Amino acid sequence: MDKTKKTELERIRRELINAHNRAAWHMAATIVKASLVKGGMDEPPTAKELADLNATITNLRSVAEDAIELLKK
Repeated sequence: MDKTKKTELERIRRELINAHNRAAWHMAATIVKASLVKGGMDEPPTAKELADLNATITNLRSVAEDAIELLKK
């Protein structure tokens, strides 16, 4: 594997780790929020929380697609 591919693979690896950590944090926060109420969520996620979660999912998908393209080469 040439140096350019190794550098790109390392970048994607770091991005995947960061995206995974953000997604795990969002999921944990949602579970904690839901566990604090009885009979359902008294306070549903705010528009900002949903937008942040959507951005995290989009980022994770994008990085995964980059990884797949690199591995195909």
